[in-house]
Amino acid sequence: MPYHYLIVDVFTSQAFGGNQLAVFPDASGLRTAQMQAVARELNFAETTFVFPATGHDAVAKVRILTPGREVDFAGEIAPHGNLYARMFAPALGIAEDPASGSACAALAGVLAMRHGESDGTFAWHVDQGVALGRPSAIEIAATKHFGALHSVAVSGYSVIVADGQMHVPND
Repeated sequence: MPYHYLIVDVFTSQAFGGNQLAVFPDASGLRTAQMQAVARELNFAETTFVFPATGHDAVAKVRILTPGREVDFAGEIAPHGNLYARMFAPALGIAEDPASGSACAALAGVLAMRHGESDGTFAWHVDQGVALGRPSAIEIAATKHFGALHSVAVSGYSVIVADGQMHVPND
């Protein structure tokens, strides 16, 4: 059956930069084994499958697979809140990820909790993927209330670089 998909470069404002990933905006009907086969075929750090929402407050259900398996929902500190990060995940089938939003979200939480202030929003800019020739720019922020982590945000630009259909066998 044919499924519509997009190839998107995320955390960049220019095509062929950032992290390439595939998005299947309507993955209804795909089973886990089929999604894993698609992720292996594309061989991107992440392939994202979007399904209809299952909860009242949700707008969609998203599943993310690497070439190796499904992942739960994908540096050094420099002056002025700038970070340079690298993420290696060979066990997931990814030698090095040029941009890792999920890892940056976790990093924001850790950095905020290590910050001496008990209240406030703390923000950093993360450069990643430079060594791979796919520079990425990721903005991260974390908010603390009364010394506890309240929220984390990850943002950046993205560029659609391809739009097509994939014929996925039924197994």
